[in-house]
Amino acid sequence: SLDIALPLPPRELQSELKGWTLAGLDPRGQSSGAISLSRDASPAGGLRAEDAGTQRDALAPLVRVQRRLELGLRWQLQTRIERIAPSRAPLRVRWALLPGEAVGDARVTVEGGMASLQLGGDDAADVASSLQPAAALTLQAGQEPQQIEQWTLAASTQWHVEASGLAAVALQQDDRWEPRWRPWPGETLKLAVSKPAGVAGQTLTLDGVRTEVSPGERSSDLQLHLTLRSSLGGVHTLKLPAGAELLG
Repeated sequence: SLDIALPLPPRELQSELKGWTLAGLDPRGQSSGAISLSRDASPAGGLRAEDAGTQRDALAPLVRVQRRLELGLRWQLQTRIERIAPSRAPLRVRWALLPGEAVGDARVTVEGGMASLQLGGDDAADVASSLQPAAALTLQAGQEPQQIEQWTLAASTQWHVEASGLAAVALQQDDRWEPRWRPWPGETLKLAVSKPAGVAGQTLTLDGVRTEVSPGERSSDLQLHLTLRSSLGGVHTLKLPAGAELLG
């Protein structure tokens, strides 16, 4: 076989083949990175005699699809596709989208709830997408023979997430709670997402109060330094002593 890298996507690609098979095109007939030409087998089922000693003996391509769910003020997914086998043969990678997931990458084709990307000769590709908040999320590993998957959850403290259906292989990363799963093909992970309920208690905390007094013949100047924390926004009222006048 012969791999041809295309650093710049061609506007139009035409082929006239005899005895060769062309791979690396998307459903629209366009290439996004590389194409591959391979000899057709002879009618007897073997290779042509002149090609028997020139066929490349290489492992089939294998990639890891890493899906990172980032749940914060906005929900996002970061998908990283990277090769983990020496082969650099072009490969179309497919993965399932979550309900409410929107991919804004021109390289990605979306059809029937599945996303696909043509991985040319590059070692990796990154795809960003947005996700509509939902109370429940279900991830299911694909059945593609040349792909393995990894899922990571990065949820901020404003969300409470309970996972079921699959045990995590790790719970922390860089001292942060970021569970990670490595599913087998067809395995499913369910995430129940909710906002933590509020707890009754004080909403205002005074961390420090310092008063500076400068006495004078007719009046005294006072400066108040106040440090506080509040879980609710609003106006906080201070009562001045009798005869006091607020300056500034």
